[in-house]
Amino acid sequence: MAKNRRKYIISEVKQIDAPNFTMNPVDLSKHFPNLKEFKVKRVYWVNNPKRSRETSHHAHKDEDGVFFFLKGSADLILDDGHGKEKLKLGERNIVYIPRHVWHEIRNMSKDFILLVLSDKNYESSRKGYIENYEDFKCTINDK
Repeated sequence: MAKNRRKYIISEVKQIDAPNFTMNPVDLSKHFPNLKEFKVKRVYWVNNPKRSRETSHHAHKDEDGVFFFLKGSADLILDDGHGKEKLKLGERNIVYIPRHVWHEIRNMSKDFILLVLSDKNYESSRKGYIENYEDFKCTINDK
């Protein structure tokens, strides 16, 4: 069941073992009941971590996402304006990260695979990103 933690929501996917495979069903409305309309416009995955084994650190001005931790583990750092929270997440964890939530993924294991559903198409200009943590804190304080 989903655990409410501030604006973001962390949940765990059920695992069903069948005779020939394992199935992990996700019904977004059951995992994230407060998620009104989430229209998927982009799907991407992160894998094969290199060098620092982390993603960029940022928040989005106008994008919501659902993160599926499919394989391996990583530290997820989140801040919705109430201070950073560090979580160790792994297989079968899913996280809803709405706009204006700072997020960092660090210490990805070598076998790490993350699948992301986004309600925004990719913009190479990154104009909807807040990439400086101090700017993010100022933005959140204005809300």
